[in-house]
Amino acid sequence: MTDKVRAIVAKEWADVFRNRMVIMLVAVPPALMVVLSLGVLGATRSFPPSDLDDMQMFMQQPSFAGLTEMEAAQVVMAQYFLTLFLLMPLIIPVSIAAYSIVGEKVQRSLEPLLATPVETSELLLAKCLAAVLPALGVTWLAFAIFVLGARVFAVSDAAFGRMVSPVWILMVLVIAPLMATMGVLLSVIASSRLNDPRAVEQGIGVLVVPVLGIFLAQMTGLLTINYLTLTIGALLLLAVDALMLRAAVKLFDREAILTRWR
Repeated sequence: MTDKVRAIVAKEWADVFRNRMVIMLVAVPPALMVVLSLGVLGATRSFPPSDLDDMQMFMQQPSFAGLTEMEAAQVVMAQYFLTLFLLMPLIIPVSIAAYSIVGEKVQRSLEPLLATPVETSELLLAKCLAAVLPALGVTWLAFAIFVLGARVFAVSDAAFGRMVSPVWILMVLVIAPLMATMGVLLSVIASSRLNDPRAVEQGIGVLVVPVLGIFLAQMTGLLTINYLTLTIGALLLLAVDALMLRAAVKLFDREAILTRWR
């Protein structure tokens, strides 16, 4: 990271986190996720046997082989919340990036920065890092608390092993940063053409659909989350991120910002 990029990141954090709305967007969702997920895992321990009859549809899937109904119920609930943990680093940085770029456009504070000898790639890299790093920090912290809580509330070692498997840990550590980068780059591209942070956030919200689709495919047995699918997904996301970075640099028209955003 160059000195220019570090300086811009520090400036972005100083500016963006003055906004209470941004602070709430960063802090509140992870906190709610931890409370809800651990609350649900704890509640499954007291499910009556009659409420577990519906688990038979899951018990037939290979990923639930060897588990009791109670263990399978906890695994299903945990996988649902783990999917939401993947959504957090996608949604949170988009909000930060939208307020950063569009907010500076509206307040006319972006022009002085663009007039400096900072390369467009350096500027966009700094804005991406300023949005992605806080989101990943709170996501990984929330995930660590979830893992500790799952160890406490798990009905058995087998249930805990399926809830917090090495593949899911890698998903949060590897896939989440790539998804966060993709969301921020899309917000950069959208912000280059829009002047309303809410419009940017709503447009990027479409990225939630594929993640929920992956969850549903896994729950119905159409997709198995393993090291192969993890590797393929990571490589695809890395390629998409690289292409979007090139597109973002190309579409971020400095001259238009300096001369026509009046």
